[in-house]
Amino acid sequence: MVMRTNLLRALSLLDAVGASLDPTSLVANPTAATEAGKPETGKAVGGLRLTLDRAAHGVLKVTFQNVAKTPMIVNLGVMLANGRTMIPNQLYLIVTGASGHARRLAWKGFCVTGPMNDFLVPLMPAATYTLSLALNDFVEHGRNSAVVAGEKVRVVYLGAAPSHLNHASAADLPVWDGKVDTATLPYVE
Repeated sequence: MVMRTNLLRALSLLDAVGASLDPTSLVANPTAATEAGKPETGKAVGGLRLTLDRAAHGVLKVTFQNVAKTPMIVNLGVMLANGRTMIPNQLYLIVTGASGHARRLAWKGFCVTGPMNDFLVPLMPAATYTLSLALNDFVEHGRNSAVVAGEKVRVVYLGAAPSHLNHASAADLPVWDGKVDTATLPYVE
């Protein structure tokens, strides 16, 4: 009964965030995507795989794919104002210049003036969820740090248990916990 309840919660969260369940997309088929010269797919860790793609000037798309046989939930960060603002602060960028020097860029920060909840995204087996990230939302040690053409970018996700849930059943949720990253993508303006 607990598994069914968790599955129903996961399905309602999936519906709430409008995540894609299209298993025929290029993202769900990383081999076809790479051959088409599109996204760069990282190695799966604990049933979760990340794919990085360019969306537009200054925007990257990160796709989370559940390659496990069981449902999972990823905690991407926090939601403010009852979900009106979503902050993926569990993600950071590693930017490597031509010299080989790597910089870590984290979410630029946020101000909390009201309710704060976990940014949970449920993923059924083979499901994907794509998130667009504006590069100017990430900073290095509290200061702006632009990503320039020729640098290489990868995204790292640090999965963590929910910390802003008011439900006693939060411990029962199948939240993915660990570290996974995308393959490196050369940044072009």
